[in-house]
Amino acid sequence: MEEHTLCNIAGACMCIMLVADMITSTLQQRIMIFDGAMGTMIQKLRLEEADFRGEEFKNHSKPLKGNNDLLSLTQPDKIYDIHMVCGFVFCIFSDIL
Repeated sequence: MEEHTLCNIAGACMCIMLVADMITSTLQQRIMIFDGAMGTMIQKLRLEEADFRGEEFKNHSKPLKGNNDLLSLTQPDKIYDIHMVCGFVFCIFSDIL
């Protein structure tokens, strides 16, 4: 693995632990409401049919565009990036997402 990849993984783990600690601390003080915007974030990527298919589903018989669940398999880097951006926003700005 390249050094920058290891740094990204370590940074992601630290951010996840920080977010988990912040959630736990906040829940001890008040009610939190989580509202995910994954669909909106995915729409901003303007993905096409081929993006949803990837290599894994390139010969699938049905249209797959809009099946956001598949993107964890076909576009994991894009899904990871969305989670990292949302985690950063949570860490810095929000009590309520």
